[in-house]
Amino acid sequence: MRIKTPIRKKRIIFLRTDSNRKRFKKKWRSPKGGHNKKRLNKQGHQAKPAIGYRNPIELRGLNKDNLLPILIYNHNDLKKVDKSKHAISIAKTVGIRKKLIILEHAKKMNIKI
Repeated sequence: MRIKTPIRKKRIIFLRTDSNRKRFKKKWRSPKGGHNKKRLNKQGHQAKPAIGYRNPIELRGLNKDNLLPILIYNHNDLKKVDKSKHAISIAKTVGIRKKLIILEHAKKMNIKI
């Protein structure tokens, strides 16, 4: 599981119908028209999002460094972290003073933040 890119499928960008025109943004909207070829899954038209495009189970929830992010509330939570498998993210409810203490402890333990 160290190398993520060969396992991950090619990322398909799903676009709204007629997004090549000026008035439609390049983001996904579900096709709703009665004669819409994309809604009818006609061959030769763009793909719709489907369950088959999902990533493998082993890769879900991992960040770009193939580490599982864990939410940290205080410096005692750092003892639960395995630095080969986990990266930490500090909770937003933690204040600046404790955040600095957590960062200091994490740097000593060589944990990815």
